[in-house]
Amino acid sequence: LAAVAAELARTPNGMQGARRGEITPTVLGTLLAEDVNDIRVRCDCPDPYAICKHSVAVLEKLAAKIDADPLALFGLRGMDLTSLEQAVMAQAREVSREAEEDPELFWSGRPLPALPEPRTAPALDDSDLDLLHKAMRAISYTNVDQLRAVSDIEDLYDHLCRGGMLDNES
Repeated sequence: LAAVAAELARTPNGMQGARRGEITPTVLGTLLAEDVNDIRVRCDCPDPYAICKHSVAVLEKLAAKIDADPLALFGLRGMDLTSLEQAVMAQAREVSREAEEDPELFWSGRPLPALPEPRTAPALDDSDLDLLHKAMRAISYTNVDQLRAVSDIEDLYDHLCRGGMLDNES
C-alpha cells in the first residue's frame, strides 16, 4: 500500500487517474508483477503443460474483471479506495515537505499534469434565437438588416469557436 500510495502521490493527478482506471505501469507492476515471468500459476490437474487450460481460464477471467472494473485491481491486494486515498494524502504531504527542503526540486519541479480539455459550450445552439432576433430588431431598420445582424453574429461565433471562415474572407 505504501509503495502504491507513494507512486500515486508523485504522479500528477495520480489518484484521479486511478479512479478513472488509468493505472501507470509502475503501479501496475507493484500491484501485479514487475515482469511476466514473476507471475506463478499452479494447478493440481494432470495436464502435463506448465500452464494448463484451467490456469489460462482463470487468468482470462481475471483480465476481463480488471478490464471491466480497473479499481478491482486494488481490491486484489486488499486495498479499498478510501484507505488508498488517505495513504496518498499522507504521502502527498511528505512529497510536499521534500519539495520544500530540496531547492533543486523546488525550481525544477516535477512534470505538470495534463491540461484539461473542456468542451466548448454551443452558446448559439443553446440560446433562445427569438430573443436574439428581438434584440436585433431593436437596433435594425429593416428585417433584412435584422437577419444580416443575426447571421453576422452566428458567423463570428463559428469563427471564434470552431475556427470557421467568415463570409467576407472567402
